[in-house]
Amino acid sequence: MNRRVQLGPVDTWYGEDGEGEPLVFLHPGGVDSRALQPNLVALTQQFRVFTPERRGHGRTPGVPGPMTFEDMVTDTIAFVETVVGGPARFVGCSDGAVVALMVALRRPDLVERLACVAGVFHRDGFYGTWSRSAALIDW
Repeated sequence: MNRRVQLGPVDTWYGEDGEGEPLVFLHPGGVDSRALQPNLVALTQQFRVFTPERRGHGRTPGVPGPMTFEDMVTDTIAFVETVVGGPARFVGCSDGAVVALMVALRRPDLVERLACVAGVFHRDGFYGTWSRSAALIDW
């Protein structure tokens, strides 16, 4: 089922399919949730899967100003609080893994379990190219 929700300035598109415990599945950067499609059949057999598209990706338009990981984390937290309604499992791919990890660091009460796929594992590879707010995380 395809839906929309207003999260602050972001008119967020998301998919919701399956039944069971909630799982928030975060897509890689530069693509949208359609990139996750091959995995949804298996996941929706066990979980209620939410696939929000981050600002400036796919069917979620961008908003004025820079796009930072910090903003995407704030949007994701608002999504979980507003749509999911409580703690969830998270799976993030690439940039989605970075967002999922940052959500877990900022709001561990919202993350029941966390799987990061092809995410950054050490800041040395990206230090200085991330948004300033993401670089300030205490590693």
